[in-house]
Amino acid sequence: MSLIAINRYSQQVKLLYSDLKFHDLSLFKIWTSFITLFAFYIGIEPFITLWVQPPLTNTQLHYCFTILGMFITLFPNTTAQKSLADFPIQEKQDSGTSSKDELLDIVFRELKHQTESQHYYRQNGLTLYDLAQYIGFAEHTMSNALNQVGTIGFYDFINDYRIKEAKEKLVSSPSRAVIDIAMDVGFNSKSAFYTAFKKREQLSPSQYRKSQVKTH
Repeated sequence: MSLIAINRYSQQVKLLYSDLKFHDLSLFKIWTSFITLFAFYIGIEPFITLWVQPPLTNTQLHYCFTILGMFITLFPNTTAQKSLADFPIQEKQDSGTSSKDELLDIVFRELKHQTESQHYYRQNGLTLYDLAQYIGFAEHTMSNALNQVGTIGFYDFINDYRIKEAKEKLVSSPSRAVIDIAMDVGFNSKSAFYTAFKKREQLSPSQYRKSQVKTH
């Protein structure tokens, strides 16, 4: 049971974190197997000695316990891995929401917070891999959080922040060149900025600036 619990925790850690060198539980699993084998040997040896006639030699007895103990300790480990492969995160019995969904929700909230507070979107050519390295989550987990919780793709997610800041700068700095603002907020070309901006606002950056100047 200990090995099953360790494997389940390992799966959750792998799902969440991108850097696993501080979360490797292999050594702990080896020690758990060793302790289980030793406890099994101490507990059952007196009974085997009484039941088996003629008594086995110490070498034969140790050999039998080693084989049997390895089977007992490794079988739950294999079973746990198979069951976890089919069901990576066990669903809660008292709720319709799985722990995996809750985990993705946490990742999405942290992703939004870090992107906003650290202004990662301002980096030209930013990729999902880059953002995963900055924040510390696994890349595939962040992708799942964006798609399932945010119902948005990575580049749309990043461009939303870029355009939001660009709109503020277009109004607050009316004489500043549009291309300079585009570069400041993370776009690497004027055409990419115009395409993304018009997709969201149905106006070009220049048209948006003029419309806001008139209203103010």
